[in-house]
Amino acid sequence: CDLDHSVPFDQGGRTCSCNLGGLCRFHHQVKQHRGWELTQPVPGTFAWTTPAGRSYVVEPDRHAA
Repeated sequence: CDLDHSVPFDQGGRTCSCNLGGLCRFHHQVKQHRGWELTQPVPGTFAWTTPAGRSYVVEPDRHAA
């Protein structure tokens, strides 16, 4: 798992829970390719947009207490 900035640090992204999330190495690298977009609308929730324009929202797994 890579601790990843949704908004890159060198582009003003903060190092806080509102801008960090765990990504596997593959997804960490894919988001840097042309046409891919990753946002974090709320901490822990990722919204991916593919080069084809499709959007996917990934939320944290929910576990019974």
